[in-house]
Amino acid sequence: MFRRDDAVPPVGEDIGGLYADYQWKRDRVREAADCDMVFVNLFAAPFGQPMKYPSTSRLSRAEADRDGLRNQLTEAQDDLIAARQALRTMMRDQNRSEH
Repeated sequence: MFRRDDAVPPVGEDIGGLYADYQWKRDRVREAADCDMVFVNLFAAPFGQPMKYPSTSRLSRAEADRDGLRNQLTEAQDDLIAARQALRTMMRDQNRSEH
């Protein structure tokens, strides 16, 4: 069985350090302990619950604006939306062909 501790992401120390800081903050929110999602509510209710897409999008855009990466983020989000739509279409078509 896969455990969270088994994965070692291929990132540098700077990203690893930022994630460690986030994990430290997250560990202080009791409600977040059992959530496997990356983005969880740490500072607003409902605490420890997965953040919804609009909230993570706003957070990502704010960070990208701060770091001057808005265009790259927008392109990545557009790619994600297109991939999600293609997957939904494929699943719908597969369900139709099975019935």
